[in-house]
Amino acid sequence: MNNLKSMAETHVMSLFHGVAITDIDHQKIDSALIQPMFEQGYSVSYVRANFFLLKTAFSIARRLKHITANPLSEVQFKTFFPETFSVTEAQIKGCRVNTEDLIDILPAIGQLQPPQRLLLMMMLAHGSRIGETRKALWKNISFIEKRWLIPKEDAKNGVAMSYPLTSEMIELLRSYQAWQRELGYNSDHLFPLSRWNNQPIHSAKSSEWVRGVSKKAWSAHDLRKRARSIWAELRIDYIVGESLLNHARDKLDQAYIHTHMELQKKEALETYHKWLKKGWCTCLAPVSIQNPIIDKPLSRLA
Repeated sequence: MNNLKSMAETHVMSLFHGVAITDIDHQKIDSALIQPMFEQGYSVSYVRANFFLLKTAFSIARRLKHITANPLSEVQFKTFFPETFSVTEAQIKGCRVNTEDLIDILPAIGQLQPPQRLLLMMMLAHGSRIGETRKALWKNISFIEKRWLIPKEDAKNGVAMSYPLTSEMIELLRSYQAWQRELGYNSDHLFPLSRWNNQPIHSAKSSEWVRGVSKKAWSAHDLRKRARSIWAELRIDYIVGESLLNHARDKLDQAYIHTHMELQKKEALETYHKWLKKGWCTCLAPVSIQNPIIDKPLSRLA
């Protein structure tokens, strides 16, 4: 909330100096907010956050009937830039994975042993952090409610996160669970240190799995960045994207976040997973119980 207050007082409120609420439009926002912020050296992501704070305020005001019409309902952030300007590339600075790279990365992930494959696909398919993903527990995955919960004690920012599970991801997870049980492992970790050690794999081991695919050319965080940029390319709502990254609750109005957000997150991931399958049709295919490495001890797979 302090971030919201600071953005509102420092940037957004200046729009309304001597201007009626009903007179706020695309041109006014561009001349009094967008361009001045860029001239002062603010990043694209920060300018965008201020714009969506303004847009969210108008949306809530309209819903609460404080205003009769929302003049920003059709205004999108990309309309402030020429068609040749890539908002996505400007925002995702330093990402070492290009969208085109996934054409090679997805089949490489598909050739990995099941634990490594699942770890990377869960990160890529949800935009989740590597530290939160390696700690995943079966008790926090519900095939009935179709969700994966990251409890606050495992979340980097201390805020619990819930990811909707698509039908393809549920099928993959079910097959992986059956694969684990075929090996004789019945504890709660998706990525156990060993069959006999009821702890998740260490951070160093999960990073080693990523390096096995990336050859040190990119990191797990680059997958998270690229997922975010693809969501933008697919025109997934900015606030939904921020929520999937577990950013939104620190930056955006809670009233908006709670309004149909879970459904919007589910629809966003379904759209994204269809996109991933176009890149490699079997990237979310189930784990085969007849996998040739099935007889290897689980400790050797880790």
